[in-house]
Amino acid sequence: MKIFLICLLTLLLILLIISFGIFIYGFIRDIFKKSAPFLPVPLQDLETIQKHLNLNSDSVFYDLGSGDGRVLNYMLKKHPTISAVGYDIDLAAIALSSLRTWRYRARAKVYLKSFYRVNLSRATHIFLYLYPEVLVKLENKFDQELKPGTVVASVDFTFPNKSPLKIIDLEKPRAFKITKKLYIYTW
Repeated sequence: MKIFLICLLTLLLILLIISFGIFIYGFIRDIFKKSAPFLPVPLQDLETIQKHLNLNSDSVFYDLGSGDGRVLNYMLKKHPTISAVGYDIDLAAIALSSLRTWRYRARAKVYLKSFYRVNLSRATHIFLYLYPEVLVKLENKFDQELKPGTVVASVDFTFPNKSPLKIIDLEKPRAFKITKKLYIYTW
């Protein structure tokens, strides 16, 4: 029994070290390339985001740049009938997202793929936390592919040629403020 516990603890320690290494590698790689770095949405903001997305039982939720899957996981947990799709180009993030959404695998799919290369027309709701230069490109893609009435929520950054229907203040008392605003659009 003692040997089993030692082996189990050793395995957990190895997994923890590997996970930390993957995170650090991804973070350092993002610093040196010109893409949006992995910056997770604070957990306390997820409830506000979920409330303003107005998901319903028929919703098809897309998370573009889904990172570690926390937004996908939260929406799937709160809405047991929706389906959800996440796209990211970071292998470590997709691995973590796949683990996080495993229990919802019948309703959730995560892809190691650029969202520029996929058709987004199935989406009824889209969440993103991406840099302004990415939103410029996405605005044209959304104009071509999204169905009228698709709800888009963007954290901190706005689309250049579209006015948000709502601007929600995400600032709450906290030590480290990451997100500040949520912009809600309808296409």
